Amino acid sequence: MDSEIKLTIDGIPPSVGHYNAYRVAGAPGRQFVQCYPTKAAKDWKARVAAVANGRQVRSDEYTVSYLIYMPTARKQDLDNFAKCILDSLTAAGVIHDDSAVSEIHAYKRLDRSNPHTVIIVRAKQMEIL
Repeated sequence: MDSEIKLTIDGIPPSVGHYNAYRVAGAPGRQFVQCYPTKAAKDWKARVAAVANGRQVRSDEYTVSYLIYMPTARKQDLDNFAKCILDSLTAAGVIHDDSAVSEIHAYKRLDRSNPHTVIIVRAKQMEIL
């Protein structure tokens, strides 16, 4: 187990608007809306798991930093990537639960020729006041 892990993943994660899809399920009169991850979300989680390759950080709290190298200058909200990134870290076993993330640092840059994402997970050190 490490106290810090750096992952570099090809491509960028789906934003929150492309992370989940919805459908109506059930029999007439007993219908409900079902939420499920999109193919893009599943593919991203698989890439994170492959790059993590079983590495883990174990702590009561985590700091996660991510830097997204965007393929275009199109406006995108940086915070819309956080959910997919944190859920992927949990699914890959890098962290035990994304609710234990107490700090997030997010950055974006333009890189038309090589869109990718760098994620750094750190065990949060206890601060002495």
